[in-house]
Amino acid sequence: MQLPESFERLFAKGTKPAEWSEKPPTLEVLIEMLSEQPKRIQEVMHNRLSEQVTPLTTGSGLTLNTIGEFINFTLYHEGMHYNTIKLLNRFADKSL
Repeated sequence: MQLPESFERLFAKGTKPAEWSEKPPTLEVLIEMLSEQPKRIQEVMHNRLSEQVTPLTTGSGLTLNTIGEFINFTLYHEGMHYNTIKLLNRFADKSL
């Protein structure tokens, strides 16, 4: 993973903005990071999508067994976060 150290403190399960003691990344920074992600995945995981890994069962009960399954789930999961960020940003702008 190529994430800033602050992301764990800001975005780990159970964290919330009211408890942040540092400035979060801007929407523009997050979009830039996400737009670079497909290239990073292709470079690192080229020809490894079927490779078996230690299985992980998600909170929704889906078991992931291969690198490809992990990547697919991660992209879906990040899309959910992206949509939430967009909604929160839109509502924050309206409250000004």
